[in-house]
Amino acid sequence: LSDGTIIAVPSSLDAITTYVLLEQEAWFEKETAVVEWLEPGDIAIDIGANVGVYSLPLARRVAPGGEVFAYEPASEARTYLEKSRALNRLDNLRIVSAAVSESAREGRLVFSSSGELHHLGEGGAGETVRIVALDDEDKSHNWRDVAFIKIDAEGEEQRILDGGRAFFAKRSPLVMFECKFKRSEDTRLN
Repeated sequence: LSDGTIIAVPSSLDAITTYVLLEQEAWFEKETAVVEWLEPGDIAIDIGANVGVYSLPLARRVAPGGEVFAYEPASEARTYLEKSRALNRLDNLRIVSAAVSESAREGRLVFSSSGELHHLGEGGAGETVRIVALDDEDKSHNWRDVAFIKIDAEGEEQRILDGGRAFFAKRSPLVMFECKFKRSEDTRLN
């Protein structure tokens, strides 16, 4: 990337991330500038990390002393993220092989045409994944103050918040999340 971060990506231009990064040498969403708000020593959480467009710059920014916990259930995306972690020598990037939702269980990650659009669901091509809840992860990791959390989980956002009630009751991190609306015939967005 233009900031010096190295991101391993799929070799196909069908992957949205690959196409955008090769064309622009940066991610197209302006929200990536939130990285500049963080300081060395901070803790950040990236739910739906994919190949690391947010996780990798976050880990660079919070070093030394800070950590980034990147949750990515898709084995292919996680493999690229692990390669990128090694290429950037980011020992403070903790990659967690799990999806996040309202409760701990096993589930199915359904594949979409592009890896950025995989989602929890039933049927179709996909893979079995471990699902965790934010409250349980908080207890397990014993996180000190969390400065930032990014949630981009293809429709799972409300359930992630439900599974993080205790987490959010005791913390006030900056939260960035994607909203995915289902449009019915009776609903119009103005």
